[in-house]
Amino acid sequence: VTVSTESLTFWGAFKELTTELAALPIDLVKAFFQQILLLRSLPPRQVLTDTIGLAKSLIASRFAAIGDFIGHLKSYSRRQYIKFAVFSVLFLSFLFTVRDIVKHSKRAGEVDPFLKSFDEVADSKIKLGASGTEKEKASPIPEFIVALPKIVANLKPDKPRKQPMVTVELFFEASDRETAVEIQKRSTELRDSAARVLEQSTFQQLDNPEGKEKLKQRMKMALNRILNSGRIQSVFFKSIQIRE
Repeated sequence: VTVSTESLTFWGAFKELTTELAALPIDLVKAFFQQILLLRSLPPRQVLTDTIGLAKSLIASRFAAIGDFIGHLKSYSRRQYIKFAVFSVLFLSFLFTVRDIVKHSKRAGEVDPFLKSFDEVADSKIKLGASGTEKEKASPIPEFIVALPKIVANLKPDKPRKQPMVTVELFFEASDRETAVEIQKRSTELRDSAARVLEQSTFQQLDNPEGKEKLKQRMKMALNRILNSGRIQSVFFKSIQIRE
């Protein structure tokens, strides 16, 4: 393996700089304790002055080392700078990867209190109510749900000079997949039929929960009459707004 003289010179200078900087705290501590021992024979003011001067000298020598290293870098070619940049990126990537591995390995032993394994629940027992049965069962989720685009229609006026309107967004629960597909394909025709049902309703009829439920039933009957396969089981309002 051939290693260039420039690489050896660079890494030698870099090693010397890092060694000098790493040794600075140790040298400062040593100098401080050495000066403390001199308090037995020298006045405290002189010891303090000498300590500050020694600390300045040590710090200045490190700044000089940094200056020498920077001057050393100026003698390198562009190729050497590119090599150093690539090495720095790879080294930092390695450090971040190691940090993430260590971080995630610490979490490996943590247990999620809400997540249970199959072994934990396989032999578990569920306590039922006093009657020996479950008090509440989950409602089945509708499987075939189809939405129609928004419908805007005029309501049947129940007073002169009134123009009530309704805006509604509908969801249908189809009895099977074929019916759901048919509703989607014939959405324009079904929207028109739904609008006709709305136009036969008045503002007073829709201005209460009972009237809205009756509207769902009338709409379901009207739309089921024009479907070729299956039927609409339920009608849902995503939103309904009426204006008098």
